[in-house]
Amino acid sequence: MMHNLTVWRGCGRISVVLTPRQTEPSSPLLLPYSVCNKSILPWSPRSSQIRALIPRLLQMVYYLLSIAADLDNLTDLQPRGGCDDPTYPYYFKVKCEGCGETSLKESCVMISEQVPLPTGKGVAHLVQKCKLCGREGNVQMITGHGQPLTLQQSQREEYCKLMIFDSRGFEPTDFSFADGWKAQSIAGTSFDVDLSTGEFAEYDDKGKHPVGIVNVRAKFSIVRRKDRQGRKDSFI
Repeated sequence: MMHNLTVWRGCGRISVVLTPRQTEPSSPLLLPYSVCNKSILPWSPRSSQIRALIPRLLQMVYYLLSIAADLDNLTDLQPRGGCDDPTYPYYFKVKCEGCGETSLKESCVMISEQVPLPTGKGVAHLVQKCKLCGREGNVQMITGHGQPLTLQQSQREEYCKLMIFDSRGFEPTDFSFADGWKAQSIAGTSFDVDLSTGEFAEYDDKGKHPVGIVNVRAKFSIVRRKDRQGRKDSFI
């Protein structure tokens, strides 16, 4: 008999339910890691097949924040202290992976600010409860993977990586740009950039031309950690 294997993610764990088709779900098997998104797969209930699938389900998922913008005579857009600026504030909303509720207010995280986890074991950059269902989640920032947005990338309408988030129980969404950026003109002049209004305009006296930034945009996408056997991990 063919079964449905239903997998969904919530609060830092995955739930797997194997049910015969056209029957009510059985009690879920709870596992201590995450998979991305809910999926329903036709599956034959052989234990060896399920055992072979579980290692793939146990791969942790992470959220990559990427940015793009239209740069005018500017390049290397990044937070003022570099892509791993410890004091740059990241503003975004969070979506509860339990009930699907998106927070009304933005949360703010900084690399330099951490809080203890409620369990007392470890720290995170954000610990928060869902206002609707009360479920708790946390967010940890993973540094070392960001890159400045170049003029060439802007001209090709490409996104560049900024920050990776290990988010348990929440999905980050709706990133908001703030003050605290910098960029360099094609003539070599450095500019402090405020993107809280979504745009920037100045004049480069050295290069004798206007510079500007418009159409700033950001997106979160799901990535997975790739173990590189002793070398720095990469995310794909």
